[in-house]
Amino acid sequence: MRNMVPAGLLIVRPKGDQADVFLDFVIPGYRDFRAGKFLFEESADYFQSQGIKRLVSEPGNPRHESYLRRMGFQLENGNYYRAVQPKNGVVTMKRMLLICAANPWEPSSLRGPATA
Repeated sequence: MRNMVPAGLLIVRPKGDQADVFLDFVIPGYRDFRAGKFLFEESADYFQSQGIKRLVSEPGNPRHESYLRRMGFQLENGNYYRAVQPKNGVVTMKRMLLICAANPWEPSSLRGPATA
């Protein structure tokens, strides 16, 4: 989210200790790589907390491959891989809401603790 506008969406499919990137989309006006850096770098602690150590993406087209390389992915056996490198930082509420909104395997994480 930038300027209170949802700038993009990341959906991953966890498979053991890695996750396949199913959708990584940012609206055109925000394609300056800041959203990608946020998701792949600033959110690494969250991925690690879910047991994810590596992200995997198919190459797609040459423009997408260029983006993946710029985001730190490396080509290996026909796919692009990026190790999750946590910063062991504090996950702010803003970060958690953005990440959980794109988290298909734990939608209940947005609800918070149960109340009677």
